[in-house]
Amino acid sequence: MNSMRLLFFVLFVTTSIFSQSNDNKDDFRNRGYFNISRIGLISINKAELETFSPQNGVVNTDISTNNTNAFSLQTINGYFFSPYFSAG
Repeated sequence: MNSMRLLFFVLFVTTSIFSQSNDNKDDFRNRGYFNISRIGLISINKAELETFSPQNGVVNTDISTNNTNAFSLQTINGYFFSPYFSAG
């Protein structure tokens, strides 16, 4: 019986400690200005055009790519008004 009381007491104390410590804590620091940037590179190795005509059926045509590359830069700027609301 004493071990049950001790177990309930320990569970109650640990639950109350953990519930009090997480009330106003912002683990991700969602405040103020933020910037998310991403750089990308896309390379095309092979391209094929597939056409259909009733006389010839499906015809595949290879298209030269000439080592075609595409670079991209994406950025998002914004502001956290609170840990739960942001604009950007």
